[in-house]
Amino acid sequence: MPPRELWDERAATVREQGTDALADASMERWFSDEFRAEHPDTVAGIRAMVASTPPEGYAACCEAIREWDFRDRLGEILAPTLVLSAADDPSTSPEHGRLIADGIAGARFVVLPAPTRHLANVELPEAFTEALLKHLAA
Repeated sequence: MPPRELWDERAATVREQGTDALADASMERWFSDEFRAEHPDTVAGIRAMVASTPPEGYAACCEAIREWDFRDRLGEILAPTLVLSAADDPSTSPEHGRLIADGIAGARFVVLPAPTRHLANVELPEAFTEALLKHLAA
């Protein structure tokens, strides 16, 4: 995950300025330029959701993520696991996805094609759902 300081900065920003202050940057990380241009109403709806998130709740999530590192416990996962990554996700890169999949015995790793970013289930719903259904059927 990004450096701890980034999470501290985000928490401080929303406490001082509200979640609207981070909403545009989130949309840039979560959706490709192409998707934002072609689906402005979808992006606007998700942006509104982010902007309306209570600042203290958002800040607390930042602080929880800042502390969360379970890499050394991935081997404890025994359930059949699918790790989906989006090719252009600047928030959680395919390299992060690969690290997770490699830490879980038998995990399948799928990278959804570019220019998909963080909210691949919204940006590329057919491919996302196909991969998920294939995993669940197995």
